[in-house]
Amino acid sequence: MNFKRTLYLTHRWFGIVMSMIFFLWFASGIVMLYVEYPELTERERVNAASLLELKAINTSFSDIQDQILSESAINQLDLLSLLGRPAYKLTFADNSKTIIYADNGNTLKDIQPSDAEKIATLYAQNSDPTSQNNAPEYLASIEMDQWTVYGGFNEHRPLHKVGLNNTKGTILYISSSTGEVLRDTHSYERMWNWVGSTIHWIYPMQLRKHSNLWVNVVIVISIAG
Repeated sequence: MNFKRTLYLTHRWFGIVMSMIFFLWFASGIVMLYVEYPELTERERVNAASLLELKAINTSFSDIQDQILSESAINQLDLLSLLGRPAYKLTFADNSKTIIYADNGNTLKDIQPSDAEKIATLYAQNSDPTSQNNAPEYLASIEMDQWTVYGGFNEHRPLHKVGLNNTKGTILYISSSTGEVLRDTHSYERMWNWVGSTIHWIYPMQLRKHSNLWVNVVIVISIAG
């Protein structure tokens, strides 16, 4: 009789706890229907891109081949504008990347905080001309935070975090190796995602940065439910 009562009580209170988790999952899912996880969309990236100064290209790809130290084959070659200068971005078979300026053939070593501020300024001016009076503010160099925990950013870490000081509360995350703007977040997105995706995916950065542990937690809670 005591065993049965213990079983009933355990099942009852365990069910109550799990029901609270299911409610949070359901409610956070509704939030996610209306507010997506922060990301830099292709449209945003194109709208914020600087014009490519073709006349400034003084170095051809054949001129820089001797500078390429990687033994991997080149999978992709992009011509882009970085800090207002034309540049080649070489992506190798091992997914490593090298940036070489097309105006003088120099290889980009890394992006400094002052460079990140300039990149953010150009981004703001191109994407929203009305914000040109707002000077971007360099916030920090970070390995990751709640919005950049995704493993695809690993090759770009540490990331430069720069605020645009606009009405949307926009923050940019800029690669320290290539100078690319990888992600933008707005205060509206950040606020709602704390009660949306972070709860729904059990996605706090402190847990999610340990990928295997995060996966096991999700599996165990699912089985328990």
